[in-house]
Amino acid sequence: MVSKKLAIELVKALYQSTNGLLPYTLYSRFKMNAVDILAFVKQYQPKELIAVDEELRIKLTEEGRRYAFGLINQHKGEPMEGGSEYYKKIQRPQLDKYDPYIPDKVFAKKYKKGKGGYTETSS
Repeated sequence: MVSKKLAIELVKALYQSTNGLLPYTLYSRFKMNAVDILAFVKQYQPKELIAVDEELRIKLTEEGRRYAFGLINQHKGEPMEGGSEYYKKIQRPQLDKYDPYIPDKVFAKKYKKGKGGYTETSS
């Protein structure tokens, strides 16, 4: 029995091929043995999603192409609009390549120089 994840990958690969795929291609690309290839064909051929021609190429039918198109575009959601609100609040303008970095006053007050180097102050 072919796993659902592998079957989805096979259907996607068949969708990308124009002439279909030979069983040897499935063997070399997906490391499938002959029993798994036959199980895949027996599972999807009665559903009329794939067809096998006289050269033993496995091809998608028109119904199979619609099914594969749905699988490929299944998880493409709406793009995020602008990211999180928190990030917008704390974001500073980006520095150019040769601009000097000048820390703000809060950063300068937070650290003081001591014997062992800079230490963090409590306030």
